[in-house]
Amino acid sequence: QPTSGTDSRPPSKPQGDWETGRDLFVNRLQCAKCHRIHGEGGTAGPDLANVIHRDVTSLLRDIRDPSATLHPEYVTYQAELK
Repeated sequence: QPTSGTDSRPPSKPQGDWETGRDLFVNRLQCAKCHRIHGEGGTAGPDLANVIHRDVTSLLRDIRDPSATLHPEYVTYQAELK
């Protein structure tokens, strides 16, 4: 049995409240302006239908710091005209 600090098993997925999560995604954090999930939301950012298959650590990182890693298809550029 692993001792404290040596457990290499991935953290268990946190229990959540679907309605609160949807409210955060659509209204409070406004993720849906750019991201789509289950056919709802914008298309400027990646579709998030795969989040159920992601590990908790990387998912939390992407929520807390959305610009930490960007998919190449969603990198934006700013052009300055002379």
